[in-house]
Amino acid sequence: MKTLKPSDIQNVSLQFDFHFESLSLVLYNNDINQGSTLSFHSDHLRLGEFRLHLMTSEGQMFNDGSLNIYLKLQTCTLDDLREGVEKATSRMIDKKNGQDKNSMININYKQDKNGSQIDAVLDKLFICASVEFLMTVADFFIKAIPQSSTPSTEKTTQISLRQTTSAKTKPERESSGRPNMTIKAKITDPEVVFVASLAKADAPALTASFKCDFCLSSSKVEQKMVVSVKDLKMLACPFIRKKGAKNVTTVRITADYNFLAR
Repeated sequence: MKTLKPSDIQNVSLQFDFHFESLSLVLYNNDINQGSTLSFHSDHLRLGEFRLHLMTSEGQMFNDGSLNIYLKLQTCTLDDLREGVEKATSRMIDKKNGQDKNSMININYKQDKNGSQIDAVLDKLFICASVEFLMTVADFFIKAIPQSSTPSTEKTTQISLRQTTSAKTKPERESSGRPNMTIKAKITDPEVVFVASLAKADAPALTASFKCDFCLSSSKVEQKMVVSVKDLKMLACPFIRKKGAKNVTTVRITADYNFLAR
């Protein structure tokens, strides 16, 4: 976080500073054989845990309504905690080269009379995209969605139609009120591993690495999105590679891609 000038300090109306050593979210399966809610917190029912490590947030609000917020996250992890499931590793999300002292995520948010801007940097992210685990998590959230009855569905549809009709009568007013906004994101040196099964360390996998720059800007006049993907490289290899392993095949030679949308 940059140091404020003496003139800026006098204009600060609110200043905050938060530090979190660890913050976690644990998903539990429902035990249909037990009616007590205490069973929800049994370790054998755990599905996965998402944890934020060493997160800091600082910011200031100024008298003129402008706002500056800075957020830094050292690393975040996702672990597969299912019991009775054979797996070579339980770590689904982590920081590549975990001993690196640099922050995994840095986000700066600024807002003033000219609009708002978000700058985000995601560095050295490791993702294990296990098809089996992703389907299990998706099934968990699908089952958590309450099943609505037909009458309430019809009522919701009627309300949506009324809102859509009223919104169509004043598109110009909404367009003219659109604030200026810019979102910039940079993804550096990530590693994404696609694997069908976690059971074996030598299971076939597909590893992708790349660099990505993303920019989305909107104003009263137009919206523009630019995406640049550089140094894309894909390898076919065992799920957990060993140093010096020869059973690695390059699927896609390094390539660059650029996308523009208006």
